[in-house]
Formats: sequence, C-alpha cells, structure tokens
Amino acid sequence: MLLVIYNNMIRHGILSSITEITSLPQFDCSGGIITYDGDYKIHTFNSSDNLYVIGSGDVSILMVGGGGGALYNGGGGGGEIYYSNMFLSQGTYYATVGNGGSGDEDGYNTIFNNIIAKGGKKGTDNGGTSGSGNAGGTGVSSSGGGGGGDSSIGINGAQYKGGDGGGGKVIDISGSSIGYGGGGGGRYQFTGYEPGYGIHGGGNGRIGLSPGTNGVDGTGGGAGGTINTAPLKGGKGIIIIRYYKP
Repeated sequence: MLLVIYNNMIRHGILSSITEITSLPQFDCSGGIITYDGDYKIHTFNSSDNLYVIGSGDVSILMVGGGGGALYNGGGGGGEIYYSNMFLSQGTYYATVGNGGSGDEDGYNTIFNNIIAKGGKKGTDNGGTSGSGNAGGTGVSSSGGGGGGDSSIGINGAQYKGGDGGGGKVIDISGSSIGYGGGGGGRYQFTGYEPGYGIHGGGNGRIGLSPGTNGVDGTGGGAGGTINTAPLKGGKGIIIIRYYKP
C-alpha cells in the first residue's frame, strides 16, 4: 500500500513537495502447525523448525523441555517457560524442540530466541529432577520414587506404593487447558500393590510384570519407572506461539 502526502502548496498548477511513504508490513508469522482460537493465530512446534516473522510484534510463548527417561524411578518433567509478551522483530527464528530421554538418559533442552527450557533428568537411583530444579522422590527397596515436576517435587516410594510424580503446570495457550512438565511415577516391584502415577504428561510406573508408560509427547512429561530390561522414554517437549490476528 502507498500513502501519498501533499503539503497543500500549489505553484503554477504544479504540486510541490510530494512525499511518498510506504506503509510498514503487518505483523504475521509462518512455520509450525498453524491453528486458530478466535482472533488468535497459533503456531505449534512438535519438532524443530523455523519460525518466519514478517514485521514486528508481541507474542505469547510456551516452551517445554523434553522429559527424562526412566529405569527404576520416575523421570523428571521438562522445564516450562511461559512469556505472556515476547517481542519479535522481522527475521527467521529457529525453534529447537527437545526430545525426551530414553531409559538412562536425560531429556533434551528446548530453545527459542536464546531462551532455554531445560530437559528433565533421568530416573535411576532416585526420581529424576525436573528441568526447573524440583527434586525427584527417593526409592526404597521394592518401591521407586516419583520424578520431580515443573511445579512440585516427586513423592518418595512407600512400603506398598510407588511414589507419584510431581505436578507440572496447566496452561491454556492453544485453546485448551493442558498440563505440561509433570514427573513420572515410580515402579513397584510386586503385583497386588500400587505403582506411582504420573501427572501432567508424566508416565505411570511399572507394577510387577505390567509395564509402565512413556511420558506424553508434546508435554515434556517424565517417563514412568520401570526395569533395566524395559527402559521407558520421556515425552517430547513443545513450543507454542500465540498472537492476536483478527
């Protein structure tokens, strides 16, 4: 669009001092999976890719690191970072989405615009620490500790029950309220009792011969506690970007 401004001066029938101003491009982005929530445009990155920005403007952004893998104890949930207003200028931004760790492996970091959401720690000797630093629970004899969550610590293993994973955070940035960064539950060695349970994307622990569950991809949940011969995987992280686009 071209805007022409006249200075209201006319000499000998000729307009003088005509200034042309080219309007700035409207703020918009492309990249990732695009959805809409009313007047808001949403970009979801389930895997690493570029975000292309035209113009400049403010966005809300959620970043979650990958969940920790698990053996005996539950894996830690990925760290979660949320900004209600992040200014983006025109250019290309690489969105790195952290994978979940597998078995004896920590979750991987999620990175955007030089900001890092840390991956959760593996659940081995004790429940894995979350990416935000909350400790996992302690395992005891036949009962594993739960992995730490983004907002709370994991629970210790008990005499007749595996420790539950620590809570993550529930956020609505995609149009639905979803829990992210929960810890995985610890396993219990014998049947007839109860495993530890994951929350906010964290996997459940193994009970006897019944396998536990992986962390949920896209939430950064920690893996449920298991055994050395059947390692479990933490959930993959995610990046979600949202902005007003009527």
